[in-house]
Amino acid sequence: MPKRDYTIKLLGLEDFEVKSLDETKDKFFVTVEKPRQTHTCPNCGAITDTIHDYRIQYIKHTVLSDKKVILKYRKRRYVCESCNKRFYETSNFTPKRHQVSHQLISLILRSFNEICTYKSVSERYGVSITTVMRYYDKVNFEKNTLPAVIGLDEFKGNLDGEKFQTIITAPKVHNIIGFARSRNAQDLDIKMLSYKNADNVKLVVMDMSNIYKALVKRTFKNAEIVADKYHVVRLGNFALEAVRKKEQKKFSKEHRTKIKANKKILHKRLEDLSDEEVFKLSVMMEQMPELGKAYYLKMKYDDIFRSKDVYEAKRRISNFILEANVADIESFYKCTSALTNWITEISNIFRYKITNGYTEGCNNKTKVLKRISYGLRNYERFVKRRMQLQNNI
Repeated sequence: MPKRDYTIKLLGLEDFEVKSLDETKDKFFVTVEKPRQTHTCPNCGAITDTIHDYRIQYIKHTVLSDKKVILKYRKRRYVCESCNKRFYETSNFTPKRHQVSHQLISLILRSFNEICTYKSVSERYGVSITTVMRYYDKVNFEKNTLPAVIGLDEFKGNLDGEKFQTIITAPKVHNIIGFARSRNAQDLDIKMLSYKNADNVKLVVMDMSNIYKALVKRTFKNAEIVADKYHVVRLGNFALEAVRKKEQKKFSKEHRTKIKANKKILHKRLEDLSDEEVFKLSVMMEQMPELGKAYYLKMKYDDIFRSKDVYEAKRRISNFILEANVADIESFYKCTSALTNWITEISNIFRYKITNGYTEGCNNKTKVLKRISYGLRNYERFVKRRMQLQNNI
């Protein structure tokens, strides 16, 4: 294959003839023409191939070896011999009245499959930031249908003046479905009404939020709620830590530092402790009897999530609530309250064995995107960036 044919194929210029290639420090200038063809006059419909004149159009095209490729398109203007109408040859290489090729627009949009800023993309391809934003505003990645299993969660944002936004995911297939502007009932209802198949949803995985619980009851008539295991489990961790912090205040600063240094021991099961750790634990229990009772309750709480099935889980939940009421430790009230008020949703953890871990992971990636962008305030652009980044569209 001749060298010129390789150049044409490499640059995606199969419809053009490459006349010359010039190189500068940071650019390639490729002079191209289209083959001479007959054209239909847009005024009278007559056929003509008579050339009136040429003009040079500079088109930003792509990047090769970190150099920007600029096309010097020698564009013909034809003249109709019947009505003397002058018109340019047809070309679908660029959008109408644009100086950027379709190929470069595609590269710009695909750049957002990775975490990057509008500024970094504009510098890479030699276009302005507003140009990058203008092209990005024209794409849409949101879906209009819902799968049988969805995940709901909130995340802290700064979009359109709202402090929190809501993410909707498909945790089983690891996809983002969409976003709601806030966690307010009105915004949530507007978002859910935009989906065509709410009756298709059978399971909704979420944290123990009364806002989302009310949403599910209003919108998804055929769905059951599954409480996210992570949010339920951490209630026990919070309760034990609250007791430790309260009890260690009774000691000197030096002793408090030692207790804090050994706090990881409190979150291990007895059978997982070394002999040295067992000794340290026994010393803490002797010095702080209330912490000993809290440690025992925490282990009982953890046992709930070691249950083999929903029946064993319900039995252990009942036993834990009884023991926690007898122990009467204030920091465990939230545990017993959650287990009582959300018993059906927590039981579904063991029935359906699904968590909202994927959704939580999406929120972590959102934090990275916000950080490198120094905040994202435009809601529509945020949604597009976030969905493309996660789903790699």
